Amino acid sequence: MILDENGEILSEIPVIPAAHKFSTDWTFDEEGHWNACENCDERSNYAEHNNGEWILDETGHWHECEDCGAVNDFAAHSNEWVSTEETHLEKCTVCNYKTEFVAHNNGEWISDETGHWHECEDCGTINDFAGHSGGENTCKSGAICEHCGMEYGEIDPHNHVGQTVIKNKMDTWFFADGYTGDTYCAGCDELFELGRTVPKTEYSSWNWWVWVVFILLLPLMIFFII
Repeated sequence: MILDENGEILSEIPVIPAAHKFSTDWTFDEEGHWNACENCDERSNYAEHNNGEWILDETGHWHECEDCGAVNDFAAHSNEWVSTEETHLEKCTVCNYKTEFVAHNNGEWISDETGHWHECEDCGTINDFAGHSGGENTCKSGAICEHCGMEYGEIDPHNHVGQTVIKNKMDTWFFADGYTGDTYCAGCDELFELGRTVPKTEYSSWNWWVWVVFILLLPLMIFFII
């Protein structure tokens, strides 16, 4: 039966629908594939994708259907670090893609009282750990590690190094005795040796005459000042 645009019957002859003409090429979406009719929306041979192993490169990983060739499930790599004592690489936790091993990017020494070590600035791996060594314990400080520069160990109060200082020194003058001063360790301030009194009689004749001249000229200096 054929109707016009107003619904009126134009012909009683039944309309026989045309047979579907399905394409031999696959049509697909994210979940499956099918052969589509070229004349209508009918689908034939629908099936979910037959995904094989992950396909991957340095940018990411994806699946490819082994039947229709559709690429799906693309994603960037989800990497974690895999480390050895001297190197590391990145490995994807999904597809197992791996980068090449490269040396750790170590920064400055990190240290505490037990020792020193490096920490990779990329993967965080701790390496090169060793106890402190080198240096000398002195009366002023513990030893200084020759590798990381940290002070370690106990102070050795008997190992005096460096210079000495003189304290409490007093010069001899015309009316009073002097004092040579006491000798101390410059590092820990330990007293090494007491000084001695220098009698004013040891005053040199030249210094004595300086005072005599000064006393004689003092009135004249006062006169000119006034």
